[in-house]
Amino acid sequence: MAAKLVCWSLIVVLNLYCLLRVSAAARVNNDDLRLLFDCPECPPMCPSLPRSFQCEPVMEPGVCSCCPQCARAEGDLCGLRTGRCAKGLSCRPLPGDPDPFRSLMDGKAICTPESLLW
Repeated sequence: MAAKLVCWSLIVVLNLYCLLRVSAAARVNNDDLRLLFDCPECPPMCPSLPRSFQCEPVMEPGVCSCCPQCARAEGDLCGLRTGRCAKGLSCRPLPGDPDPFRSLMDGKAICTPESLLW
């Protein structure tokens, strides 16, 4: 069952990748993707990002994203559904992780400086 889920997830990701790589004449915009995935309406106003500290604003993860959020900082958990790491960081499973793909899918990887990648 888990293998089927991983296989279908890869198929969806590859199809999205192909949709986004089409020629400029047939470019798919974000509104088309939101319609394709039956996304809920975005709120009329997004919550403000915290002003107590500086952060790199990025869009929420996923096709249905509406609002900006702060990018993940060094040492934060990250993954496919949790948001991306800030510039200069890369989302990587821990060394020796028995299932690194699952860690990335479930948001249990760690934002690591790109200079420290193994």
